[in-house]
Amino acid sequence: MALYQKLDGIDMTEEENKGTVVTEGQYGSSERKISGKAWGSVKKFTSCVSDLPKSVYFIVGNEFCERFSFYGMRAVLVLYFTNFYGLDKNTATAMYHAFVMLCYFTPLLGAMLADGWLGKYRTILYISLVYALGNVVVTITAIPPISHKSLAGPIIGLLLIGFGTGGIKPCVSAFGGDQINKNQYKLLERFFSIFYFSINAGSVLSTIFTPILRGNVRCFNGDCYALAFGIPAILMVVAIFVFWMGRSLYKRNPPNGNILGDVCKAICHAIGNRKSDIPAKHWLDKASDKFDPQLLEDIKAMLKVVVMFIPLPIFWTLFDQQGSRWTLQAEEMNGNLGPLGKMQPDQMQAANPVLIIILIPIFESIIYPVLRKLRLPMRPLQKMCTGIIFASLAFVIAGFLQIHIESQDVDRVHPGGNLTRFSFVNNIECDLSFTQENAGLGLNLNYTEDSSYMTAPYGSVTFTATGNSSCPLFSKKKFQLNLSKYTSSYVLSYQKNQIVGQELKANLTRPKSDRAMVRIFNTWSKSINITMTAATNKKQHTISFIEPMQIYNYTVIYYDVYSYSIVAEDGSNPFAIKNSTADFGNNGAYTLYIQPSASDPNKVVVTNHVDVKPNTVPMLWQAPQYIVMTAGEVMFSITGLEFAYSQAPASMKSVLQAAWLLTVAFGNLIVVIVAEARFIPNQAGEFFFFAGLSACIFIIFAIMSYFYKYVQDENVEKEMSDTVGLINGESNYVSDEENQNAAKNEL
Repeated sequence: MALYQKLDGIDMTEEENKGTVVTEGQYGSSERKISGKAWGSVKKFTSCVSDLPKSVYFIVGNEFCERFSFYGMRAVLVLYFTNFYGLDKNTATAMYHAFVMLCYFTPLLGAMLADGWLGKYRTILYISLVYALGNVVVTITAIPPISHKSLAGPIIGLLLIGFGTGGIKPCVSAFGGDQINKNQYKLLERFFSIFYFSINAGSVLSTIFTPILRGNVRCFNGDCYALAFGIPAILMVVAIFVFWMGRSLYKRNPPNGNILGDVCKAICHAIGNRKSDIPAKHWLDKASDKFDPQLLEDIKAMLKVVVMFIPLPIFWTLFDQQGSRWTLQAEEMNGNLGPLGKMQPDQMQAANPVLIIILIPIFESIIYPVLRKLRLPMRPLQKMCTGIIFASLAFVIAGFLQIHIESQDVDRVHPGGNLTRFSFVNNIECDLSFTQENAGLGLNLNYTEDSSYMTAPYGSVTFTATGNSSCPLFSKKKFQLNLSKYTSSYVLSYQKNQIVGQELKANLTRPKSDRAMVRIFNTWSKSINITMTAATNKKQHTISFIEPMQIYNYTVIYYDVYSYSIVAEDGSNPFAIKNSTADFGNNGAYTLYIQPSASDPNKVVVTNHVDVKPNTVPMLWQAPQYIVMTAGEVMFSITGLEFAYSQAPASMKSVLQAAWLLTVAFGNLIVVIVAEARFIPNQAGEFFFFAGLSACIFIIFAIMSYFYKYVQDENVEKEMSDTVGLINGESNYVSDEENQNAAKNEL
């Protein structure tokens, strides 16, 4: 056993492992398709009528709870860094991908522990305890009175989780396979179909449910990260308990040694002997004085495939940013779904596992058959090349979407130079028109109305206000404003026969996700109390004793439609005109103007002035990039595991699967380096950078693929068919969770 478990019943002998070199035309005849025929096993399993061993139920239950815990915690992680700890987006992205990188380095340690010392059962049980401890630590750090906003706590917790999830990753599915006799191929097929379903179910449910706990439940005066992490922590404890409950039913095979350790020793020994007199046609032959010649030949064949893995991290560099950069992009968008409620930005990650389930049958039933009928060659490496270019295309789409998002955010962009942006709020009880020849200004504002932002040179500017025929105050009057260099609104009032403008600077700082900023300016003659009630959760915000001509500065609230009531200092209700609701959008900034009514000075009207426009780009506009990326995953990840398994000598298959996991780790390392280097000034540029980098790697990998010569024989082909059967339920072979998850989002 190692990272991907191969059943002893189908191990190839040395003689069976001798393969032949395949020319370009030969491999196409061995095309395998991906199917979904095994899903019927899930119904039998859940209804307890399956003939699977009882021990398997505990293993599948453990896997579901663990996957729920991991994906639920990871879904909210990047927003936890930015919104709870206040980290900038680059630092949060680097920390997120450093954690993911750890999760794919540590399986090597888990495999060595299980194979060399503890065995699978004890490795899973002991490391799961470390895993659960990490969940508890992260949960505690999300409680503000305890955390003190120190990063030491979450870093320790994530280190424990990374070691835990990686440590059990190579063991759980393999341990499940051990429960079934080596010749029970159909039963084995059924188990891994159910196991794969539990991974998908845990991932989809947690990625949808955990962001709801974070965003829709309020605790400690903010998003409830403690609950969002706490539920996954509880599920991890449940996973351990479920696994432990089956202890008396499990078949436990003793540790049988680790081929990965032998490979490392042989390579190191060959390097150490490089100057020795041992005759060698290949540098590895220098280790022939200590290691079996067949082992050295297998390592040579394995290294040939490992060379093909070198460009592959770039796919995971792009793919795993769904949980970081794409989530942060969704945070800048509008998740309002109308009557369906609001979508949280971290919920968009659920699109990937859902799309995987949808796209696998489409590729199997439509796309691959059409390509075969058109006689278009789609060997494994060609499919992987296509997957890389699909990932690149997904980032191009993300880049253009980011440009569109930023183009809608002009209210937060100051014009610079000697220019400023300003708006008027008409608090003069007349309908007026305003002109300014030099600035090219001409606008009409009725009483209580406000204008959109205008641009003019800052400094002293003279304007002309012209009243309509019914205006009793003046027919035409000039007034002077000293326009600030900061974006501001000017509340115009008529005092002592002069037009006076009171400056209110706009706050251009974006609030946290799901928030809006609101301030209140009382221009009425009495002090007031105002209560605003959110339509979604009925949460109330009360602001008391706002005196005449006093502004209550920006306060951050959850974006929603709010109803409001106003009570004067004498207890009367002066509010009787205009709408009684205000729509405060996500990331917008607003000023509520409380103004006296023109018809009744004892009444007020309320104007909701938009200081900074909210996010208006729908979050669902991310769907195209998710579809393209997931299509790339189907082409790349499933085929990559198939390629690695089919081209490996029998003794080296687990080593190549370990190398495959390391491509994920190194892919995340690239993101950490780019995020921390901060050499790309804007997010759209970074998306295009990664798309271009991926396209360059695609060219290199395409050239390498062209010259690669496949190894093929009947036994290898048989096992390659079995590998794909993890997804289609038609096989005799089942590999570890990662092989399953090639069809999904485990990687």
